[in-house]
Amino acid sequence: MKNYYEILEITDSASIDEIKRAFRLKAIKYHPDKHFGDTFFAEKFIEVKDAYDVLSNPEKKFEYDVNYKATFIKEEPERKNTYQEERLKDKEREETFRYDPFKQFYSIYDREQQETPQYPPQQTPWGEMINDVLDFFTLPKKIGKLIGGFSTLVKGAKAISPFQLFIKVLKSSWVGISITFGIAFLLYCHWTFNLHHEGTLSSALIFFFVIVGIILGFKLDVNLNATKFEHSCYFIGINGFAFYKCQGTKENITERNEINFNDITDIISRFEVRNRNFQYINTTYQYLWMNTKNKKILFESNGIYHDKDDNPNKYAYSEYWLNKEAEKYFTVYLLDNMDKTLQENGYLEFNIYSFDKNLFQPYIRVGIGYITFLKGEESFTYKFNEIKKMYTKDSDLFIEHANFEKKLFFFKSGNQDSIPLRMLCNRQFFYKSMELLLGYRIV
Repeated sequence: MKNYYEILEITDSASIDEIKRAFRLKAIKYHPDKHFGDTFFAEKFIEVKDAYDVLSNPEKKFEYDVNYKATFIKEEPERKNTYQEERLKDKEREETFRYDPFKQFYSIYDREQQETPQYPPQQTPWGEMINDVLDFFTLPKKIGKLIGGFSTLVKGAKAISPFQLFIKVLKSSWVGISITFGIAFLLYCHWTFNLHHEGTLSSALIFFFVIVGIILGFKLDVNLNATKFEHSCYFIGINGFAFYKCQGTKENITERNEINFNDITDIISRFEVRNRNFQYINTTYQYLWMNTKNKKILFESNGIYHDKDDNPNKYAYSEYWLNKEAEKYFTVYLLDNMDKTLQENGYLEFNIYSFDKNLFQPYIRVGIGYITFLKGEESFTYKFNEIKKMYTKDSDLFIEHANFEKKLFFFKSGNQDSIPLRMLCNRQFFYKSMELLLGYRIV
């Protein structure tokens, strides 16, 4: 039998609010995005979740307390020594991660460090080891300890001239073979059928070289980026992200973006799936990283990817994955600051953003056990035990109060509200907040 009170570091007389707060702090500490599946921290996260599931349920807690008193109270003196030893071992294990600069785990101590160590990352943001061939042509300064990164530039790569590209295309296997066999075939026809007296050879040659020109033009167009030498690299850190582009040479950096999470208040993203005749064509995306206090957009990213399953190649669409991974770690950053924000304000506030009008509007507040829709004098609060139903439809999240009823035809009574998720800032953080503060998991 596990001591759930020790796991949450609370006493057996803790109130339900103290149990919930202890769970939030522990769940955030051992958040899966902080340890990349490491066994030690994964087990800790599961222990915390199990402890909360039992102690937050009155019936389960009553049954557990009966066994707890019979098992642990009598052994209290000895248990204290064992507990202290276990905590010491856990702390030593966490410190090992803390002082390993290449380990993909971080603690609250790392969160306080803004300076970035000046060495390239050893893994991608999604945990794959990077071999030594990638060239990170510059490094960020103030995004904290590096979690991972990626570069489209390979060490030793240089821009090539159009003439070198032409020769390279000619040397490519299928183009060279096609030309060789084409010329051989024309010469065979020329001498076998005596075509040189009929003028057919010149026509055939013209036709042949037109086809060759089309092939070469296509190959040159496909490989045109080789002459431009345009590359990018990006980094995800504990306290921010960075994105750079170079052109011509790796020393000629044409775009520098280094964003610290402390300067960001909101992130919003939108996607549009394009179809033609019911067939998938592509997906467009837009990410905006903003500070609503000074009404500035600090980083904007727009692009297209081709993957109907919404999982484009991580190496081909690096800018998309930069934003996706950065959003994940910005969410963890907000989670780490959740308790501080709750203590200062008593709630978490979420904005909706109009892309067309470029306007923010405070829309909802989420507190411990409640969610409030901000509508001026008509603002309404849903307490966790007064929510009748919560569901998603299309791109909206609907919440129904216990007093809500549908009557005949289109008549309704009571309270019902909806959240336009596509317009909701810090969407991923909102999902986590609803789970941790209200107990509702939004899938």
